Amino acid sequence: MRDPLVIHPPPPRHRLCRLLGAAALVANRARRSIWRYPRPRSFSRRDVYRAAAYDLMVVDGWERALANYVGNMAGLADRCVVEIGPGPDLGAGVVALWRGARRYVALDSRALAGRTKPRFYQALLERLNDSEPSPEKTRAVQEELALLSAGRPRRLEYLTGQSPRILAGRQIDLVVSQAVLEHVVDLESLLADLALAVRDGAIFVAEVDFQTHTRRLRELDPLNIYRYGERFYGACRFEGAPTRRRPDQYVEALQHSGWTDVRMFERAVLADDYVARVLPRLAEPFRRREARMDVLTGVLCARWEWLRPQGT
Repeated sequence: MRDPLVIHPPPPRHRLCRLLGAAALVANRARRSIWRYPRPRSFSRRDVYRAAAYDLMVVDGWERALANYVGNMAGLADRCVVEIGPGPDLGAGVVALWRGARRYVALDSRALAGRTKPRFYQALLERLNDSEPSPEKTRAVQEELALLSAGRPRRLEYLTGQSPRILAGRQIDLVVSQAVLEHVVDLESLLADLALAVRDGAIFVAEVDFQTHTRRLRELDPLNIYRYGERFYGACRFEGAPTRRRPDQYVEALQHSGWTDVRMFERAVLADDYVARVLPRLAEPFRRREARMDVLTGVLCARWEWLRPQGT
């Protein structure tokens, strides 16, 4: 695993950052009361080539995490892959099938990918064929997309607005997620429901974005959401707001749900001198050493072992 990227934000102006952050929280709360589901990415879904490149990057990241966690031979081939929160399209599923996944199931609370235009998938298949021309794979993926559109999914599924318990019996080999877990309020219930469907030896790979999500503010003050107590932050909370869980809390939740060998690989961290300056200005729960406030983004990996000895 490569060393994490070290981020050096500008020197913090605490009063200004606190004021800007509070205004952003109030504004986002009001905005979400009118528009419940804004654009989930920083670019328009109409930019199909950029969206295709993004999905390729996401799947590449999952494969790198698998290689780092279980060895260089790891990949998507012959795996049943479940993605938590696919976003505005099922491009990652198309890439997964192209790279040999046995089955891909997308699980989301809302049908955000239900309006994806066919030209997006066409653009994605063009990108895939650029690096690995394969008429056979193209036809196979197109057939799965047609079956999904016709309401008769086979290897490509999209499940929305239902309990993850509907996954039971699907024999999941790999659970993946990209910058979604930080928005899941009842993480423990989600992990408990996933446990009904995972096979022995299943792997969990999830990238988590721990920093402020307001796009401009995150560059100025990446830990801004941690400056406020639960009373104020809770009053400004809206569906999809970051839960402010820290790395140790994710590790604990996974272990409590039965996952083993839980590890977090940092992808981006704050410079030590910056953390030292900001830490005293954060809300009290985020000043503890275990919270690892230096971590901005990380990849959580874990393994499911049905057959492990009791008490281990």
